Amino acid sequence: MLLGGLVPSLCDFSVKKKNDEIPADQGETLQTSEENMEGMDVGCLRILRFDEQDLDSIPDVPLQPQAQELYLDNNRILRVESLRLASFGNLSVLSLTRNRLKSLEGLHVLRGLRHLDVSHNHVTAIKGLEALEYLQSLSIAHNKVFKLASLRMLTFNSRLTVTDMRGNLIERDPNY
Repeated sequence: MLLGGLVPSLCDFSVKKKNDEIPADQGETLQTSEENMEGMDVGCLRILRFDEQDLDSIPDVPLQPQAQELYLDNNRILRVESLRLASFGNLSVLSLTRNRLKSLEGLHVLRGLRHLDVSHNHVTAIKGLEALEYLQSLSIAHNKVFKLASLRMLTFNSRLTVTDMRGNLIERDPNY
């Protein structure tokens, strides 16, 4: 209920998630478009989904201190913009599958990131993940990584235990 022109908070209302009504006290997930978020207080949400929104960049949304998971799958995102990702400083999960990424640079602002999925993009090298000291899993399957030397960059990620490299050009290297 809007009182005295106050900005509505999605935490006070039900949130739609894939056609299911979620009570506000359990509504920690939002699936919407960037335009629909304008003027909304969504700072309490832990999971944000911008799947299949035809985005060509990471959404420019207000600071999201509670957000733990961000899904930007099936869009047209070309690059990771660190200034926009800085709004999501506490993310532990980031999924950018099926976009048009060519590089992973710009992810350094997500120092607490634990799970990264950038499968089905156009990434050619594994660079830009060195600062992600808590990274535990990386899916970079079905990209265009072709140099074995790219894998050396992952030695900086001492907690990394799961890496999915299937479907990359590197598989053709006899030393892989």
